[in-house]
Amino acid sequence: MPTARYARIALSVAALTATACNDATGPDGRLPGRRLLEVREFSQWTWVPSGTEVVFSTPFDAPYTGPPTRLDAITVPGGSRRTVVAAPSNGDRIIGYRFVVVGSHVYYEVLHPSSDGISFYRAPLDGRSPPEKIIEVSPYNVSVSPNEHNVAWVERGSLVTTDIATGARRAYPLQHEADRVNWSPSGRSVVVDPENLLVTGGTPLQWVDLESGTVRVWFEPRSSFDTWPSRDIGWDGESPMVYVAGVDVARYSMATGARELLSALPMPGHAIGWSPDFETAIIESAECLKWSGGIFGSDCIRWINHVDRIAWRSGVRTRVLRYEGAGQIFGRAAPAGSWLAYEYRRCGGGCPGDGLYGERIP
Repeated sequence: MPTARYARIALSVAALTATACNDATGPDGRLPGRRLLEVREFSQWTWVPSGTEVVFSTPFDAPYTGPPTRLDAITVPGGSRRTVVAAPSNGDRIIGYRFVVVGSHVYYEVLHPSSDGISFYRAPLDGRSPPEKIIEVSPYNVSVSPNEHNVAWVERGSLVTTDIATGARRAYPLQHEADRVNWSPSGRSVVVDPENLLVTGGTPLQWVDLESGTVRVWFEPRSSFDTWPSRDIGWDGESPMVYVAGVDVARYSMATGARELLSALPMPGHAIGWSPDFETAIIESAECLKWSGGIFGSDCIRWINHVDRIAWRSGVRTRVLRYEGAGQIFGRAAPAGSWLAYEYRRCGGGCPGDGLYGERIP
């Protein structure tokens, strides 16, 4: 493997530098949209495919002595709540930091305290049938195919796939480090990439044909670490297209390496959602307006946050929200593109107003 200088980026919102709780929260003291959840009510969250409901885990924190975690859902337009997966009654614990919604199911990990083992489960979003165990001993960062027939993960330098129904397993040796699996719509190909890894000479993305076992490597250009870009994988049939947003919005063909500039950005940002056809991007950006010094260094105490919708073919740019205050907004657009949900945390989640918000996308 060629040597390169790596820079790992911690993306956890919990790791953000805390700011004072008595800072102003904005020109009118209000955040855009409607608050759905207070910080104390959830650990992680994700959209369901319909784009009008969010699945979230109730608090899950070490040393796990609090109430057992469950998976609930809340509708963004109306705020009604329901339980999707109840807390296990046998002493097991749902791990509230790692779950994903694919198709009609939520997939999640369960910790067995008696053995310290972790298993991988799925449960229907409608709650009409009980959860089922998919993997007895779960690896890290399992990805589910769009048709929900297979799961895959990276383990000891190989991509591993498993058929959910039969348990048949296959390994594909990889040439570079990776930790995220991106499925093609058909489930016949994947792109594996290092989600939180930047490489000065170009970040390796590996395109795997699951039928033939062929692995093709493409290096995403990267010259500096000044701006953290977002990376999303779209597909033209079985051919992957890499959509990158940072100082601008561009896409690359992994088949040819050709780069196409889609949109210039007025300030660096990253994509927090794409339309299913990748014709429209939701771009989030933030800029520090005021710094405060201290014995431990400077902290930003006032931010300006922007979220915009960009139809890159027509060049039409629509403002979704603009907010100036003491904290940053961390959002994700719904798959259908009609709603934005975002977290706002000013001082580690303990300030009034912190929580999960929902806002309609115009």
